[in-house]
Parts: sequence; C-alpha cells; structure tokens
Amino acid sequence: MVAAVAGTASATVTNTAPTVAAVTVTPTSGQVGDVLACAATATDADGTTPDIAYAWTDGSTGDTYTITAADAVDSTITCTATATDAYGAMGTGTA
Repeated sequence: MVAAVAGTASATVTNTAPTVAAVTVTPTSGQVGDVLACAATATDADGTTPDIAYAWTDGSTGDTYTITAADAVDSTITCTATATDAYGAMGTGTA
C-alpha cells in the first residue's frame, strides 16, 4: 500500500519601484511670464516603462510652469517628478 503525500509551496510576488535618475528644470532662473519646463528620466528594474507625472512647488501639475507675480523674488520653484510603473510602485525625484 502506498501512502498519499501532500504538500504545499508558495512564492512571493514582488515589485521594484521605478528609479528617477534625473530631474531638470530649464531655464534655471526667470521673470514673471517666463515658462519653466521640467523633465525627468526613470527606469524600472521590472522591465516596464514608467509613467512620469510632474508637480510644482505651488501644487500645480504638468511639465511646465509659468512664473507669476505671486512667486516671490529670489524664491526657489521646485519640480517633483513621480514615476509610476505598471504595477503601481512609485519613485520620486526633485529639481
């Protein structure tokens, strides 16, 4: 007589967040009415191409920002790039 043997095994599915390699804002200075552009590069070790979203100091979004009279002279305007992969993992970088 042969006894039945049962067993289980498992594996954990992981997802590596994208890496934002570089974030740039051009030009690096300006006056009221000038448009700043934010650009970023990102990679994902999982092999997907990440989507990149941009947010500025004042909370506005998009890859461009127009300097307004509300921006204080000598203030620093920053852009944060958030890369999101196909599985929802995120990585950020700021310029």
